[in-house]
Amino acid sequence: SLFQMAHDRGLDCYLWLTRASLEGWPSPNAPSSPEAEPPETTGGAEQSLRTVLPALLGSYPELAGVALDSDILALAAPPERNFWIAENVLSPLAASVGSKERRPVFLSVDRDWQPSREELSVVASDIPIHLLAALPSPAESPIASAYPVLWRVEARPSLLRPWEDPSGVRATLQRIE
Repeated sequence: SLFQMAHDRGLDCYLWLTRASLEGWPSPNAPSSPEAEPPETTGGAEQSLRTVLPALLGSYPELAGVALDSDILALAAPPERNFWIAENVLSPLAASVGSKERRPVFLSVDRDWQPSREELSVVASDIPIHLLAALPSPAESPIASAYPVLWRVEARPSLLRPWEDPSGVRATLQRIE
């Protein structure tokens, strides 16, 4: 109901996946073996990102899209990263909901990695892909991409506002406990 309330007020809610949200799931670099597979759910179906992500988007039509944080993408090196994204995110979304799925997928990128259209378009021809990138300084040139780029301004937390730093908040809470 919170997603619906936000949607009714003109706010778009996105599913932002971070490394912490996938803790306990198989690593993209882990070899595929029976020991590395996640436990089965009570219904007998394998619980993985490939099955859970389409189910979440199906259950919450108010979600405007999915964003993958840079810490998730850092799990796989750039050559394998494209395959991991295609296999675990784009392919399941395209297959499960068919051509009606038009919610965008936002991929965090940096200067070392920006996917080309050829690398991801085979799987995701119908899924809009956008890149999330840090706004370059005036001395740097912006990244060139075939995908639309959403620039984000990154600023270090102010020393006067320590609650802006997640690690500072975590350390404070641990001291309180």
